[in-house]
Amino acid sequence: MINGINTIFFGIVTYREKYDECDTFKSLIKSFESVNIDEILYIYIYDNTPDVDWKLNHLNLGNKIRIKYFTENENKGIAYAYNYLAKKAIEDKKEWFVILDQDTILPNDFYLSYRNFNLSYKILCPKIYVGDKLISPAYYHNYRSFPLKGLNTDSLLLKGISFINSGLLVNLQLFNSIGGYNEHLKLDFCDHDFIERIKSIGINEVGIIKSNLVQNFSFNTHDKFQALNRYIMFLKDYAIYDQNKNSLILFLNVGLPHLIKLSFKYKTTQFIRQWLAL
Repeated sequence: MINGINTIFFGIVTYREKYDECDTFKSLIKSFESVNIDEILYIYIYDNTPDVDWKLNHLNLGNKIRIKYFTENENKGIAYAYNYLAKKAIEDKKEWFVILDQDTILPNDFYLSYRNFNLSYKILCPKIYVGDKLISPAYYHNYRSFPLKGLNTDSLLLKGISFINSGLLVNLQLFNSIGGYNEHLKLDFCDHDFIERIKSIGINEVGIIKSNLVQNFSFNTHDKFQALNRYIMFLKDYAIYDQNKNSLILFLNVGLPHLIKLSFKYKTTQFIRQWLAL
């Protein structure tokens, strides 16, 4: 099998959505089933939904698809979930982790692209789009992401570059060597923090996987009450990420624009009051 495909697992973190109904799971299965090869697809699910009370469907996917489902019936954050899945996979002698969230639409060539990745790299990423806009990988300067243009290479130097989590392919030995994800960060900034720590141990290049993914943010639409609760979560992660950073630059480029955007969108001063309470 190319690249020892049985040592790769696909880890999906879900929240308030049944894993078999999420975009990522459905498109991953479709991608795998479109390829008529005698291999096994290993999918590990971590469900971050508090107080899970739904009955998951019994899926008849045949003996080529192996699913492991985990939940602790509380939301411990996406960083904790990824680390949990990595630990379970290491116990199962896996070597490579395909990191996925629940709202990424994977193309039909996804499985084959990850099956044939370049072993010269310990971390690889696809191109991820929202509409026709490339959002990952991206330039990352002064804590802000900016679009890359003309990305038609097989690799990319990591200096000044960052990614979102979904679609990353990471060697588990590398993952462990940096301590995995920072579990103090529940959701926001955990991707940038992860990449920063990979750079800190001397990894200076990332492989590019020839697959274009689409991020679907429709699941993340909020009313004012939900947006305020989500902002409170953001502030907790912001305060942690701010440690050992240039606080003024982080505020001007991240904290302030986000605060202004939410305040105008929902026409309330509640977000400002939450910021001042930080």
